[in-house]
Amino acid sequence: MPAITPISVDQVGPPAFDVTFNPQQIVGALATYLDISGGIPLGYPKLSASLNRPTKSVKNTRVRIRMELPTLTGEPATLSHSNFADITYTFDEKSTLVERQTVNDMFMLILSNATLESMIFDQENLY
Repeated sequence: MPAITPISVDQVGPPAFDVTFNPQQIVGALATYLDISGGIPLGYPKLSASLNRPTKSVKNTRVRIRMELPTLTGEPATLSHSNFADITYTFDEKSTLVERQTVNDMFMLILSNATLESMIFDQENLY
């Protein structure tokens, strides 16, 4: 089991900036992180990660990763809006490591597809 450690993402943006999500707490299966470098708690980028294992009634493992990126405006700073990404992986209890790696690798490549990038960045529908 991996220990909870900071998660760094370099040069995101524009404009380019670095983010370091620092561990805050673990409650049950949910680990939460904040990037407190901005100095304004209302605007801290947030990350959470959880893993739910199979039970007698649910035969899948579910991994959920959620990120929130708030946008502040004005003086004093107020929350203008937040944008989110919420990814859930669902793996059968019989899945192998190679299968889980393949799902993750394919998903990361799919996200970089020009068609899907257009949906995400330009909010264009498929036709």
